[in-house]
Amino acid sequence: VVAPVACTLSGAPVQTTMLRVLRIAHLSRFSHIIYQGALTTRILSLLVCWCFWAHFTACVFHLIAVFSRAADEMNWLDRFAVVDDAYTEYVESLYWAFGTMTPMGYAGVFAASNREKLFTIAVQLSGAVLYAGVFGTITASINTRDRI
Repeated sequence: VVAPVACTLSGAPVQTTMLRVLRIAHLSRFSHIIYQGALTTRILSLLVCWCFWAHFTACVFHLIAVFSRAADEMNWLDRFAVVDDAYTEYVESLYWAFGTMTPMGYAGVFAASNREKLFTIAVQLSGAVLYAGVFGTITASINTRDRI
């Protein structure tokens, strides 16, 4: 004797369909956590990218000053009498890079030669794009979280 089995419109037994519904309902409780984790990862990756770009531009800014110094041209290292120490020069150029890439600006170190000024303009433009990307992503995640 075969027991009758109730079927849904798709032909699957009701018990199987109910198990699928329960599984989906159970996973949907954690979907916002997974989504927030993805947004956090995206924001952190943009911040890491921003820090890498600041490091790269700081190294290039320092390199331009070193080449200008070798050619006996005015540069930011000589203008601000930065101590001839690699660590201090790197920190000063990194300070310049973050100050240039953010709308906050800087007071201590700025470009002295035309090469440095042209490079500063390029870094300001790229910094504006990165700044907009980071804070646009943060704004989008806050806006999306309000809807969840």
